Amino acid sequence: MLETEIKKLTAAIEVLTATMTGNKVAAALSDKVVKPPVKKAAQASPAAATPTLDDALAIKPETPVAAAVAAPEPAPAPATEAVTKDAVIAATIALAKAKSREAPVAVFAQFGITKATEATEAQYGELHAALVAALA
Repeated sequence: MLETEIKKLTAAIEVLTATMTGNKVAAALSDKVVKPPVKKAAQASPAAATPTLDDALAIKPETPVAAAVAAPEPAPAPATEAVTKDAVIAATIALAKAKSREAPVAVFAQFGITKATEATEAQYGELHAALVAALA
């Protein structure tokens, strides 16, 4: 069963490839490919007809969608994420590579420390901001 389906799919892929590339011989063999039966869609009532593109584009201002688009709500302020020790160390390395080894040491002096690992969790945010500012 599975092998049969694989063969059918492989043949279908070959036919599509041949059709797209213009290979007339392979495309002529497409008659031999077994095509799945097409199921007929149930007839819908005229009231439940699928809307046309014109109907979809005719959005009236009183609809909720148009009102939402017309008056968007302001985006909420992004939540400040706590800066981690790894982020401070990464910023230290980036500053040292970009400028010099003394650049992060000068920033550390402002916080009364000599290396990034001496910073407390309370200092991570400000220290990271200072390192990034010195990088710019």
